[in-house]
Amino acid sequence: TPGQFAFRLTNIGSGYNFGAELDVVLRPVAGLRLSGSLGYLKTRITESNNVFFSFDNQPIPWKGQSLEFAPSWSGNFAVSYTAPVGSGMSVTAGADYNFRTANRTGQTAVDKALRGIPGYGVANGRIMLETDTGINLSVWSKNLFNKAYITDAGNDGVGSFYRTYGEPRAVGVSA
Repeated sequence: TPGQFAFRLTNIGSGYNFGAELDVVLRPVAGLRLSGSLGYLKTRITESNNVFFSFDNQPIPWKGQSLEFAPSWSGNFAVSYTAPVGSGMSVTAGADYNFRTANRTGQTAVDKALRGIPGYGVANGRIMLETDTGINLSVWSKNLFNKAYITDAGNDGVGSFYRTYGEPRAVGVSA
């Protein structure tokens, strides 16, 4: 009902998910590995008599809506290079970039401001020293450029709104 937020699991009607994914791995020269994936997803609710209410109490029919948390485009690009650095040892340097388009756009101006989850991309990096016996030591960074990005946004049901952000930059050592 308008002005009251009760979360419940329900079947909203019929719909479809249509998508495609492409994965490519290239090894143009010894030691160099290039890889990437690109995914496309289209979702749509085709039949529903149900409505939901925006945060500014506007009734919105489910019919014709896309599913939430289903970005239209997503992908990953990665590069790594491995080189020998002595008897039985090698070093690998690599980086990757993961991205996705908006997960939720909102239906009204208020919804967009309070519930919108814009697209984002995050880069990671790693340098690893490895022995032929399987022992390795690596230095890594997740979210290398300290990108601030939202993974969820909504309300708590009693009038407060929240945004959940992804992890900030993290740097570590693994052995």
